[in-house]
Amino acid sequence: MDMLSQRYALVGGQMSCAALRPLSPREPLILALHGGPGLSGDYLQPFLARLAETLSMNAALLDLPNHGRSRVDPDSLPLTYPTCLEYLDSAVQELGGKCGGIVLFGQSFGARLALDLLAASAVEFKGAILTGMPVRFESSMEFNAKSPPLEPWTGGADVEGAFVRNWRKLLPLYTAGPLPAEVFEKLTAGTRWAGNEKMADNAPSLESSFSRLMKRPTATRILFVQGGKDLVLPDGNDEELRRAIPMAKFHEISDAGHFVMLEKPDASLSVMAGFIRGLGALGA
Repeated sequence: MDMLSQRYALVGGQMSCAALRPLSPREPLILALHGGPGLSGDYLQPFLARLAETLSMNAALLDLPNHGRSRVDPDSLPLTYPTCLEYLDSAVQELGGKCGGIVLFGQSFGARLALDLLAASAVEFKGAILTGMPVRFESSMEFNAKSPPLEPWTGGADVEGAFVRNWRKLLPLYTAGPLPAEVFEKLTAGTRWAGNEKMADNAPSLESSFSRLMKRPTATRILFVQGGKDLVLPDGNDEELRRAIPMAKFHEISDAGHFVMLEKPDASLSVMAGFIRGLGALGA
């Protein structure tokens, strides 16, 4: 059962967003962008609902284009990073007109997309929480060394089946310990790879994104939450982030991997709720 059950169709019906309750210009919104490419965002719903209820705020999950219930123009497939960002920016601008301000929440690939929205969107965000944020779309040497043999990701007769089988093999490397069975199943359900296999292509350089972000007031209202045992991110990832955005806040959950909010929900909730309260985002 969806915890975020209030649905909104955006960008001419191509983008889908699910909120905890109806949006109101008198209430701010925690807006989440999930990881990927290829994953459903439903794994974030329980944590988002809990975070919103803790703060007495509304929360929403925006399906990435061609993910979940977001069904974009077939002519735009396969999606590349700039096209994905355009769809998201259009959707975020629509949502910004329906609520009392947005706190962005981005996880993994969604965190990188959120960073570029912070840097370039016309929307003035109240702040952002970015978790599992990669500085490059590559993994650590340890992750690569431990990765099991995989099937080809593209070109086969069963592309979607191959994606799910590969993802189920890789997922244990994404976390510091075993996930509960129901969480593991939610992370591997509702996937879609076809049309999304080039989504990381043509992303702007992180240097250019940081340069634009540093000119925005939001640069001082960002919290990075990273897992101390995250093998997915490239070597030296967090050090590069700290050097690039020294005014941002950083918090490490030492015994978590890439999915900190699923692995350590109580610790994640405490630090994220405290950060949002500090933004003064509870009032519209």
